[in-house]
Amino acid sequence: MVGVIGTGSWGTTLAHLMGRQGHPVLIWGRKEAVVREINEKRSNRKYADNLEISEFVRATTNLKEVVEASELLFIAVPSAAFREVACEMGGALSRDQLVVSCTKGIEEKTFRFMTEILKCFFSIRPPNVFSELTARTS
Repeated sequence: MVGVIGTGSWGTTLAHLMGRQGHPVLIWGRKEAVVREINEKRSNRKYADNLEISEFVRATTNLKEVVEASELLFIAVPSAAFREVACEMGGALSRDQLVVSCTKGIEEKTFRFMTEILKCFFSIRPPNVFSELTARTS
């Protein structure tokens, strides 16, 4: 299972593209109305107006469910919310999961990159991740 954290335009697009390739995707969003629209109408008019979202994508408001169900996680939330979401995810992550930050920017108060924030909450694995990811998707 692939997990996407964030139902904005970037997260929705990432989830759709992976779903279009046949991967089951679980996407997390805070807003119940957006989650319901993705599941029932296969759309996200507010953030991805003309996109018909893949049938392989399922949305939820339960962050822990996404984290625990996914081998591979893409975090695509605004940088202003990144630390809070990473903190919420931290306890549910395992060392076997791959986490990819898809959030651009620098944290306003600390001037840290998103990957530096991730290191505050999880034990980041050595940079052999690309070869592991390639092996898993081959």
